[in-house]
Amino acid sequence: SNNNAVTGNTAGNNNEGVYLINSKKCTVTGNKANNNNIGIDLYNMTKCTVTGNTANYNANNGINLYGSSNNNSVTGNTAKNNTNDGIYLTGSSYCNISANIANKNTGYGIYLFSEQSSVMGNTANNNTNSGIDISNTRNINVTGNTVNGNGFNSVGVGIYVYNSNNILVLSNSAYYNYNGIRLYSSNLINMTGNTANNNICDGITLDVSDSNNTMIGNTVCNNSRYGLSLFTSNNNTITGNMAKYDDMGIYIKDSNYVNVTGNTANYNDYGFCIYNAGY
Repeated sequence: SNNNAVTGNTAGNNNEGVYLINSKKCTVTGNKANNNNIGIDLYNMTKCTVTGNTANYNANNGINLYGSSNNNSVTGNTAKNNTNDGIYLTGSSYCNISANIANKNTGYGIYLFSEQSSVMGNTANNNTNSGIDISNTRNINVTGNTVNGNGFNSVGVGIYVYNSNNILVLSNSAYYNYNGIRLYSSNLINMTGNTANNNICDGITLDVSDSNNTMIGNTVCNNSRYGLSLFTSNNNTITGNMAKYDDMGIYIKDSNYVNVTGNTANYNDYGFCIYNAGY
């Protein structure tokens, strides 16, 4: 079934509120899919638009895309207070996830296990796990998102990038999370112009990530432990960052061939701390 429009409906207390499968060029617009098992579910869908919907208080995920659902746009939706994730994509490439609100979900606000996609201008606040999670993928643009108050446990992060390559993390705001922005086992990362302030633990962390990652022009202030930190991460560049009022402004441990230039670290207990590391 192709070129169909699902618009302005209300679906509650179902297993699947809105379910589309094996179709192309469909639109899902202005629906209310609350109090279901899954709010809006797309499987093997191509070139579809999901916009302006509400998917709240569902027992599983708010909005699902999976099973090779490629070239889709998920914009301007609200997915709040779901028992699992707000917006969940897996196995779905070339998708645009933008201007959504994914707050107060028990899992992740937005979870992406899909390649060649963009996550831009979303708000993902007060989720129990991470606000935005990017895992096992490549070629992702994470730009202009707001992720505040996420991670009510030690694994929660505002933005978490895991085991991924060629990721742009640009101009995001991460306040009052357990950790602001964390990259683990990820390479070819460009992290530029982000703000990670007032986080319970660390501002921005690069962990076990080698090979040409750059951290440029970020601001990390008032974090309880590290402002900007590297652990076991070689061949990286840290340039033009601002670290203020942290315990340790810029902290590098067990990392070699790191270029640290033109940064400012003021009013910390330790401005720059390099431990067991080399250049």
